[in-house]
Amino acid sequence: MTQQTKQKLYCFVDESGQDTAAQSGRTLIFVVAITIFGNNRDEIEKTCLTYEKISGKFRKWNKERKEKRLKYITLILNDKRFKQSIYFSSLGPFENKPDYDLQTQIGIKRAFVHMPLPEKYEVDIFIDGISETKQVEYKRRLRNLNIRVHRIRRARDESYPLIRLADAVAGTARQAIEGNKEALALIRKAKELQTLVET
Repeated sequence: MTQQTKQKLYCFVDESGQDTAAQSGRTLIFVVAITIFGNNRDEIEKTCLTYEKISGKFRKWNKERKEKRLKYITLILNDKRFKQSIYFSSLGPFENKPDYDLQTQIGIKRAFVHMPLPEKYEVDIFIDGISETKQVEYKRRLRNLNIRVHRIRRARDESYPLIRLADAVAGTARQAIEGNKEALALIRKAKELQTLVET
């Protein structure tokens, strides 16, 4: 019998909400967005770049104009090629400032619980701005959570369209949690299409 080859997966992670800890009177929330792709990663990256060009969205979510953000994320979440590949976790509300690294790891774990994983896989996880010290810590903790991590890699949104996608999902989810009607409607429809999964 030939040994089954491990399927390579690529996971891109971003978050939103750390700023709420510094704002008096604000509810502490934290949203983790995770995108997971396999052999179709290159195709999906090209699709994201195309949608960025169509929408005119080239900057981080909180720095981009509203109409560009909305057009970009609408194109993504209406595209069935993203089915069961985009996840988000809303963590909190918290009474006190949480351990954001731990909450991020919980969000990643939730995504892997909900994703239909191949029997054999290994995953490279890209996290926006993560330090070398934390890369080691994340790898250990996530392996302890039974995620088959090959390596943790530092990513910058300027270089990775799928990190920019995770940033956009986290931003949209946060807007929905805060009551934005357009974001709520968009997420509701995406859940029906299964292009966005809340964990």
